[in-house]
Amino acid sequence: MSDKESCLRFDGASLQPCEAPDWYAAIMRDADEHGGDIPAIYSRNGVNLHHQFGEDLDSVYIYDAGRHGYLIEYWDVNQCLAVILIDNIAAYLEFRAKYLHAWAWLIAEMERIADADYQKAMEQRRKRA
Repeated sequence: MSDKESCLRFDGASLQPCEAPDWYAAIMRDADEHGGDIPAIYSRNGVNLHHQFGEDLDSVYIYDAGRHGYLIEYWDVNQCLAVILIDNIAAYLEFRAKYLHAWAWLIAEMERIADADYQKAMEQRRKRA
């Protein structure tokens, strides 16, 4: 990821733009050279999916990056909006408390509303048929 604005580091207090660290840049080079879906690319580089919030609309993926800490991706429907790097467990726990809980709730609420709207539309179509 070359766009500095979409690579962020959480230091335990705030999110700040950062350059991609060498280990992450190496993963992106691997992706360019060998392709594959993102979880497979990460996995073959020792970065494993720890948890996911959301599926269809916004999504947050939390990866355990081993000795590098945690890697979090925030996606909208079309693209990855941000890659967040967290170096240590204390900062990760602070991130969970400050951001992740609220994001997970928001994503679940958006999906609940979208599902209800879909169900309502399907019911209206059945009534017309």
